[in-house]
Amino acid sequence: MAFSTCARALDEYGIEADYAERWERDPASDQSGWVARSSSAAGPVLWLRSGKRFMLARPRAMDATETLAIWSRASANRASIEELRRLADFEISYGVITGDDGCILHSTLPWRELQSVVLPKNWSIDCAVGDLASGACLG
Repeated sequence: MAFSTCARALDEYGIEADYAERWERDPASDQSGWVARSSSAAGPVLWLRSGKRFMLARPRAMDATETLAIWSRASANRASIEELRRLADFEISYGVITGDDGCILHSTLPWRELQSVVLPKNWSIDCAVGDLASGACLG
């Protein structure tokens, strides 16, 4: 991963697979950044916001024992769709803010795309965009 020479993009290259991605600054961004934390039934959620865009990140909710049991059923072709979804259940979603809610545009969980989400009411504005990028605001 490397910042481009113009510092307006982040270039990401695969380590375990051949791929390349370029993350560019959204032209609609107003250069401000906010952070919020909330909880869901699946665990803690970290929210990032800049202008009318947001991202959320949530870790996998299953423990190692449950994960291994589902992998065992999956390898024997006996896992349900819900169990397979739980194996993939680490979420990073990106969306647009529409009023008080958000709409997920892209997600590591494809079935979440185009879903409406309730945004946190309280955002911390004590983190500059540079602090968000460095991870300094993550606690």
